Amino acid sequence: MVRGVANQVYDPETDTWTTATFMPTIRSDFGIAVVNDVLYVIGGYVHSTLGISPTAVNEQYFPLGYGVPPKIKIISPANQVYNESSVALVFAVDKPAAWMGYSLDGRDVVMVAGNITLSELQNGAHNLTVYATDQYGNTGVSETVCFRVETPQPLLILLIAVASAVATAGVITYVFHYRKRRNRQAALEA
Repeated sequence: MVRGVANQVYDPETDTWTTATFMPTIRSDFGIAVVNDVLYVIGGYVHSTLGISPTAVNEQYFPLGYGVPPKIKIISPANQVYNESSVALVFAVDKPAAWMGYSLDGRDVVMVAGNITLSELQNGAHNLTVYATDQYGNTGVSETVCFRVETPQPLLILLIAVASAVATAGVITYVFHYRKRRNRQAALEA
C-alpha cells in the first residue's frame, strides 16, 4: 500500500468495488489472516524517504462495515395493553454486542445481559428504548415502543367483590321473601 492511495474492497455479490479505510500502518507486501471477520495485517515493507525497510507490525484492520452500529429489534413488549404488572423484555441484536441496556419511561439506562422481565410496572402508559454497543464502540438504538399496563387495583377488586356479595345476598333475600309471601297467599286461599 502506498501512502495516498486508498484501499479498494471488492463485493462479489454486487460486482462492485468500494473505497475502504486506510490501514493503520501504510505498507506493502504484507500478509493477511482473517479470524472471526477481522482482518489481521502482518509484516510487510514500510516505504519512507530513506528507502524501503521490513516491518514486524501486526495490526487489526477494519476496511468496511465496522462503523455501522448494531440494529436492535424489540419483540416484546409490543404496542398494546398488558393486564399484569410484569412484562417480558425480548429483543434481538443483529451482531454481537459488548454492552446492552434499556431505558424505561426516559429514565437512566439499565444495563442487561439479554432478555429480562420488567417487573412491578405501574398502571398507565410506558415507553421503552433498547441500546447495544458492539465491540468496536458503535452504539445502536432501537425504535421506542409504547405500551400500557392496566392491572386491576386490589381495592377495586375488593369493592367489586363486596358489591357482588351484597347484590347476591339481596337477590337471595328478595327471592326468599317473595316465595314466603306467595306460599302464605296460597295457604290463605286454600
